Amino acid sequence: MDVDDFYQLLVDRGILTLLNDPDDDPNELILAHLRISLQDIKEGRVKPTSELWDGIDA
Repeated sequence: MDVDDFYQLLVDRGILTLLNDPDDDPNELILAHLRISLQDIKEGRVKPTSELWDGIDA
């Protein structure tokens, strides 16, 4: 899936919005982070979900 299509899917599902809230990151920054994340996934730079909270004292 193309990154722009993925971004639009997130918008369509209400996960991201196109509204400009001054407290939100700009859409361009969100899209850049999505591109980086998808590249990490493609290259296998991922962690198992079970390890995501390791070392966090909450």
